[in-house]
Amino acid sequence: MGFDPSRVRGAVETELPREWNELTHAVIGAAMEIHTILGPGLREKIYEIALEHELSSRGLRVLRQRPFEATYKGLALPVQVVDTVVNETLIVEVKSVAKLCDEDHAQLIGYLNLTGLPLGLH
Repeated sequence: MGFDPSRVRGAVETELPREWNELTHAVIGAAMEIHTILGPGLREKIYEIALEHELSSRGLRVLRQRPFEATYKGLALPVQVVDTVVNETLIVEVKSVAKLCDEDHAQLIGYLNLTGLPLGLH
């Protein structure tokens, strides 16, 4: 069974702010352009660098390999690193796989929960 977004804790069907839709549309468009030019099969780091370049050239603020701190009941956990954060709103976890698995979805949801950022793509 594949990922079912309705099973995500707190998932509700609401209309997203227009800016969020525009941001995700821009990021998906950039990713599609990169894939068209570079094709499949390269290391994730290559796509990550290309995505940073493409999004920056479109006027978006991009932070690549963004570290963040996490805690558990006051205990500092090892620093986590998100592939890309766009406009301080959207996490992009770059994947170079034929098919995403449940662990990929869980990782992104965990990052969203720990960072408090509202949007995520992979």
